[in-house]
Amino acid sequence: MGNSCRRAGRRYAPETSGSEGDEDAYKEGRGGSGGYAMPPMHAGEGVSGLCSGGPGIVITGGQDGSAAMWRWGARGAKSNADDDDGQEGAAAGSAGELIHRWDAHPKAVTRVAYLPAAGRVLTACRDGLVRAWSPADTHAPVTHFKGHTLTVLGLDALEELGQACTGARDYTVRLWDLETADCIQTSKVARNVVTFVRRVPGERAVAQTGEDLRVRVWDVRDFSAAAQTLEGHVNIPHCCDVSPDGNYLVSCSNGFDDGTGCEVKVWDRRVGKVLFEMRSHEMSTNCCVILPALGALGDTPGANGQAKRGTSGEAGA
Repeated sequence: MGNSCRRAGRRYAPETSGSEGDEDAYKEGRGGSGGYAMPPMHAGEGVSGLCSGGPGIVITGGQDGSAAMWRWGARGAKSNADDDDGQEGAAAGSAGELIHRWDAHPKAVTRVAYLPAAGRVLTACRDGLVRAWSPADTHAPVTHFKGHTLTVLGLDALEELGQACTGARDYTVRLWDLETADCIQTSKVARNVVTFVRRVPGERAVAQTGEDLRVRVWDVRDFSAAAQTLEGHVNIPHCCDVSPDGNYLVSCSNGFDDGTGCEVKVWDRRVGKVLFEMRSHEMSTNCCVILPALGALGDTPGANGQAKRGTSGEAGA
């Protein structure tokens, strides 16, 4: 799974500035309803990107220009690496344990993605570059993907195709060869300031949201025109996710202190229309994810620090 909207399992790592209160919350096992606090991950304004790094692992990107790989799960939880006597094995480590850290970013890391087959991590940055990292070398990236001229806000991998897709504030969506770091295709659409990119499961396609209020789906074999365009947002969409069968898409939008906007839209891609909206956030809804195993259409963290979940039968989040 890729980039900032995703979470490992049902629990989430809250944004943190590294305060003493956050440290205490972690030590005491507090973290809100159904979750727990992770230790401070990044300095400054906290976590700006998050994705799964495989079972029990989470990868984060920070406003401080770093990316990190962490152990995930309840502290002291038994894992496959546990010893027969129930004691935690050395390979399992403990929740919140830092595994790797990559600090060589000149500006904030905006998105992260994981390549499980290659064992590499992709990071997008406000400097317009995407970097590939190996856990074996935390000081220098394996390669750079150069082409964007402004902040990269969309990143997801199509590793089985040997490709990755990015989108940026320079109005472009780009497809890259993971091996050569060459840009294979580019699409530039006026006013399409890209805010997010998500792989469409089971298809050679990606979905992207933009500040022109549209959600576009691109066939990675042909970037000459969007394969599908979904219109209906009146506030800037920040994020999107796609169901495992590819039929449904959820997107969430910008909002204001009085609760205006902040909506989560659920789309049926087969007809290109909104099935329903969920509204209960009081500030911008920054992230959404589909949780099919739980019968839920989205966990939606808002700018007011609340995360809410909606189901397929609900008209409100």
